[in-house]
Amino acid sequence: MGNSTQFSAEIDEAIKKEWVAKFVQFHRTISIEAYKAIQTDSRSVGIQYGSPVMTGRYSGSHTIAINSTDTSVLPPAPQHNLNSKSPPSARLINAKPLSQVSAILQKLKAFDFVTIANSLFYARDLELGGSKLKAPNGIYEVTVKFIEEKFANAKL
Repeated sequence: MGNSTQFSAEIDEAIKKEWVAKFVQFHRTISIEAYKAIQTDSRSVGIQYGSPVMTGRYSGSHTIAINSTDTSVLPPAPQHNLNSKSPPSARLINAKPLSQVSAILQKLKAFDFVTIANSLFYARDLELGGSKLKAPNGIYEVTVKFIEEKFANAKL
């Protein structure tokens, strides 16, 4: 009887580990998809979600962290004069590569939380609709709705 009980406990533990691994992988997937959506140039998706882009500083300053908030921001693009009336012809600053985001998320464990943030001084204004032509409904709140629709089992 002892061997049967031990075997049953081992099976239960294996099933529990499998479900935890699936949960963590689902959390990683949602986090990567949310980051991708947030840093996307909003104009490329019909302003349904994403970040407004002039130089790329805002979309490049989105950070991702586990169990904390990364408040770092990128410096302004030196090639663009912000007082100029014409926007640059191409994004001058790129977002963090997805490979780097994925590497950060490899450390994710069950019950950890992931924070995607932007600490630029004008990020709050953009979230509140400060970019009427490129992100009229904000960035983060719109992305939460987008991810919740894409992943029916996710509640962010």
